[in-house]
Amino acid sequence: MDIDTISPIDPKLRFPGNGTFVAALEKCSGRKATVVGKPNPFCINMVLEDHGISRDKVLFIGDNLQTDIMFSNKSNISSLLVLTGVTAPEDLEKELKEEESGVPTYIARDLRLSD
Repeated sequence: MDIDTISPIDPKLRFPGNGTFVAALEKCSGRKATVVGKPNPFCINMVLEDHGISRDKVLFIGDNLQTDIMFSNKSNISSLLVLTGVTAPEDLEKELKEEESGVPTYIARDLRLSD
């Protein structure tokens, strides 16, 4: 999976993500899209270079192993996987074994400072 195919709205309700719309455009045009968003590091590379930011000063936070965390892996920056969206706590172990899955630096149940 190269692009978001689902957008989590609620744990029981999911809507098509940007990837489904890109796929539809590719199908009807007969052309392959050039994706510059996650997980492609194109944009983050530009931001880091333009602003002189060192990769070791960046933490990318996301909820999707295939896009957000794979993005951070390909970008060589640290990541925090938050288990409040696409990646559910009960699916984490299985999803980490998938070939297209990124590997997070850190994992958190949510972004609260304390329980």
